[in-house]
Amino acid sequence: MGRQIQVPNFDIYLNGSKLGNEVKKYISQVTVKEDLDAPSSFSFSFDTVNLQQGKWQGIDLELFTIGDSIDIYLGMDQTVQLISGSIDSMHVNFGDKSSVDISGFSWLHKLTFGTRTQAFKNMSDSDIAAQIARQENLSADVDSTDTQYEQINQNNQSNFQFLLARAKRISYELSASHKQLIFRKSQENDAPAASLQFGVSLFDFSVSLNNLEQGSSVEVRGWDMLKKEAFSGTAGQGDEDSKMGKPDSGFSIASEKSPMVLQASDPADLHNAQNLARDKYNDLLLEFLTGSGQCLGNNRIRAGKTIEITGIGSKFSGVYYVSSVTHTLGDADYQTQFSVKKTAI
Repeated sequence: MGRQIQVPNFDIYLNGSKLGNEVKKYISQVTVKEDLDAPSSFSFSFDTVNLQQGKWQGIDLELFTIGDSIDIYLGMDQTVQLISGSIDSMHVNFGDKSSVDISGFSWLHKLTFGTRTQAFKNMSDSDIAAQIARQENLSADVDSTDTQYEQINQNNQSNFQFLLARAKRISYELSASHKQLIFRKSQENDAPAASLQFGVSLFDFSVSLNNLEQGSSVEVRGWDMLKKEAFSGTAGQGDEDSKMGKPDSGFSIASEKSPMVLQASDPADLHNAQNLARDKYNDLLLEFLTGSGQCLGNNRIRAGKTIEITGIGSKFSGVYYVSSVTHTLGDADYQTQFSVKKTAI
């Protein structure tokens, strides 16, 4: 029995309805981008010349327009949903190849519109995330956080800027799926979503080892208003959330020690200060090893997931954390480009 041939495939849903083949055949270069620090985005090109019928199509916004909801599925033969969002811009070209280039963002992009000044009283970060989701008419999927703060202020920031900063402060991630805001713990301890072998499914891969210049130990200082006394939480070697299966963390092989002290404005208590110190320590540790690669189209590679890379020696083979990924389906192929991080080697 011969080897099964898989064919790149995509599906697009426009305002909830799946586009038929008569429309799909005019669509090319479908791209979906994910990044842990930004709303996911998409783009595709639609041919506006219908040679069969001898007329224009799509240029009068009868097919696509700003604000339309878009769901994109990519894969080899079988497709899976990679993004749900709405059209944000359209670029219309008239020339040798007339087309309209359509792009947009996931529903998380809603949080970037405008700025707000508001106070959150006696709430945890997960409570704040849920409230912001309601403000944006989104449902919420949040991992609970246990520390309640007397008051947290959002000062002339977009909801996205504010909530991303709160997430990064505690090693959480911010994303969206369908019309749902996701506020969750970092996933670098999860089992790999995909395995790539260099020279087989992985075309190229490069890594950079970085001498970590700050954060070998982290101290977070606060002030107890009731007791009128200072307190501090610390983190250092031994507080790694994950070494991703390797023995030597980035700080253990750094050329110099690099302690840092943070005077935080809102650690609620000693326990919270210790958690903040550990979260900052691990956030800095993820900058130790960074890399990028390109492989055959693989819709299991997603930002915020881990992947396994093999065939590149004992030091560099292993599990990596995906920080960003771009899926591109062209006329003849489907490829995936990604960036990764790792805490140890």
